[in-house]
Amino acid sequence: MRKFLALVSFIPTLVFSMGQRPVAEYMHTVKIVDSRGEEHILKFLSCDGNDYFEFEDGSLLVKVPFNIVQKVEVVSSEGEKLKVRVYFRGGKEREFSTEGDILCKGISDYGYIEAYLKQIKEIIFLK
Repeated sequence: MRKFLALVSFIPTLVFSMGQRPVAEYMHTVKIVDSRGEEHILKFLSCDGNDYFEFEDGSLLVKVPFNIVQKVEVVSSEGEKLKVRVYFRGGKEREFSTEGDILCKGISDYGYIEAYLKQIKEIIFLK
């Protein structure tokens, strides 16, 4: 009887511990227009290893996930800070400030591309 109870109490432990940690979705395809006006199509975009942007809205830190963004446009630079305009999928837009040294990476048809946000004019989300 003890063996049966031990087995019955051990089975839920096995069943519930088999879950996996959720994986971030990096399946975003984008068109990046660099500061010289050249266009690059990238898959698997990440910025500083994340699938979201970190912006400043006044004194607050805002994390904007890629899946709600339609386009990011670099409007101007003020020293090390950039002013960006974010166009959301719902039709709204908002201006934020952010650091220019955010490293965005992705894979193109011809290789692996890395660019700092200060080198980018626009990021357009295609999917």
